[in-house]
Amino acid sequence: PQPETWKPTGNTITIDGFQIECAALEAVAALADRQKMVFHGGHPIQVQHEDLPADAYRLTIEEDGVTIAASSYGGQLYAAVTLVMLLRDGPLPCGEIYDAPRFGWRGQHLDTARHYYEPESIFALLDLMALLKLNRFHWHFADDEAFRIELETMPELTEKTKFRGDGQFLPG
Repeated sequence: PQPETWKPTGNTITIDGFQIECAALEAVAALADRQKMVFHGGHPIQVQHEDLPADAYRLTIEEDGVTIAASSYGGQLYAAVTLVMLLRDGPLPCGEIYDAPRFGWRGQHLDTARHYYEPESIFALLDLMALLKLNRFHWHFADDEAFRIELETMPELTEKTKFRGDGQFLPG
């Protein structure tokens, strides 16, 4: 998505990546690694708290460093995703970007109840969702009341609900 505002200075910088200093940046660095994009390097990033709407950010790119201003983890994450996308295109343009999501719910639906997908495909979809700044994953993984994913914290949930029908915990 295009940012709300972009004020370029006209300068560019060529860098090999950023110094990682917070959890949101680490998450995006891992995403960049999986996508074979470079994010780790020596250019400093300063993260500041600023009273902005949920998931909004102000990204200032200068020759001597980058500043991310956000009020939440989501804003920091989306600013870092913007940096990854800008790095992918070559020299980093200097200037200030302000962006906030247009919609609070930006999602993707996947139906694995009717179609099987390899786990790697689902992970790739989640990475793509992050790059597109989507924030909701609606996963339709079962067509009935059975709960088929084992959870270590609630083993009885799967044990009692994995079968349906006559003589079972859940009727047919």
